[in-house]
Amino acid sequence: MLARLVEERRRLAFVTPLAFLAGVILYADYPGLAFGLPVPVFAGLLYAAGVGGACLVMGLFAPSLVTLSEGAAVTRIALALMVVQFPDIGHAVMAAPVLNATLVVAGALLLQRLPAWHGFRAWLEEPYLTPPAPIYALAR
Repeated sequence: MLARLVEERRRLAFVTPLAFLAGVILYADYPGLAFGLPVPVFAGLLYAAGVGGACLVMGLFAPSLVTLSEGAAVTRIALALMVVQFPDIGHAVMAAPVLNATLVVAGALLLQRLPAWHGFRAWLEEPYLTPPAPIYALAR
């Protein structure tokens, strides 16, 4: 199990900061403090702990589902940016948890269909830190 945890470290290092950033972006307009931290930072930490923990559990106990975690992280950031750009529509989407989850999972599934995404995922899973292949190299 420890070897599996070592394999998941790069995925966790990618997904957890994106979840933190999504939480900060989503709650950036909330004033005040929560447990001595600004609300956006506290929300980002909650997102990071929840999503990072879920990614870790999926990686250890359901490795076939872990491929969705990176796509879901990117989709969550896109959804957070949509809330900032279009607040009326965005807040309605965020207020409906089923719609929110459906959009995140659908976005992750859509990203998995893109050829460039497979090159990025291969870079996340390879043992040595090298830059991902350029998109034009994947078209060959």
